[in-house]
Amino acid sequence: AQILMTRRYIDNWHWWIVVNIISIGLYWQKDLYWFTGLYVIFLGMAGWGLVEWRRAEARQHNAVKAA
Repeated sequence: AQILMTRRYIDNWHWWIVVNIISIGLYWQKDLYWFTGLYVIFLGMAGWGLVEWRRAEARQHNAVKAA
């Protein structure tokens, strides 16, 4: 996911979301609630990143279309 992010592929955000969901489940099962909370925050950040990158892509697409 990190390599995809450096290459600015939007698909990387889906991988981060999957990894965070799996981590949340694993940490919850092991009673590591602080880490579970941390990965919930990471999940929110990954969702936000996905939305922002899609908006940026749409703006760029519209700018190219207008030119």
